[in-house]
Amino acid sequence: SKMEKKVFKLDDYNNFREEGFIKIKINNLDILLDQIEKEMFNISLNISKKLNIKLATKQKLSLHSILLNIYNINPKAFSYIFDCVKRHPEYYKLISSSLITNTAKSLLTENKNDFSINMTGDELIMQRPGDDININGMHQDGAYFSDYGSSEASVVCWIPLFDCKIKNGALQVIPKSHNNGILPHHKNKWEERKKVTRNFKGLLNVKKEFYPENAIDSLESIECKRGEVLFLHYDLIHRSGLNSSNDIRIVYTVRYHNTCGKNYIEKYKLW
Repeated sequence: SKMEKKVFKLDDYNNFREEGFIKIKINNLDILLDQIEKEMFNISLNISKKLNIKLATKQKLSLHSILLNIYNINPKAFSYIFDCVKRHPEYYKLISSSLITNTAKSLLTENKNDFSINMTGDELIMQRPGDDININGMHQDGAYFSDYGSSEASVVCWIPLFDCKIKNGALQVIPKSHNNGILPHHKNKWEERKKVTRNFKGLLNVKKEFYPENAIDSLESIECKRGEVLFLHYDLIHRSGLNSSNDIRIVYTVRYHNTCGKNYIEKYKLW
């Protein structure tokens, strides 16, 4: 529809290419977020009823309170809800919406000619308060998602369900670090990823000796309001924020790719 079209803005493209990230307010995105929040709430409420989990009723139930209550009583049920939401039609409706894909396309190339995009590496993040184990350290998505992706043809999209501030885990980035290209990464074994220090959490992280100068001091927390979307260059170095709030940080992420872009799905070596 006319409402869904994103007008190409050269300034957005130039800022994105210079800094390696950009935050964009997307009109009408709230409609999709409201719907997926409603479905997450209903799924969580129904699961709690089915398992006879008693929910506190002293205050109005929220998605946060239901999920945290379920986790505290039955962590396996929390994981079950995660899997259900990850496969829900409203989840796919959000990440495939032209509201977002048209914006992604405007950042993938300054060429205004039409082209098709692919979508890979979609993720749901439900970070509980105080969880400093299941997070990612310093990394580049180009290292994680190299099989179906390209530094020159891909963009990372980060969509918070609720306002995401420093207190509840705003993403941290190193501006302009994408100009270094893909750096060597260390790979953790599955259990090691939880035991190492913050910058080396996760399965892959940039080797410390290859950090840009003043990398730690250059980290910038990017707060996002509901309805705003953060787009990252594939080579931008970033890490998870820490959630010190009382709520769950819920974020949807996805990678978009220009199907005619340089080095996309490189194994075919077509160009």
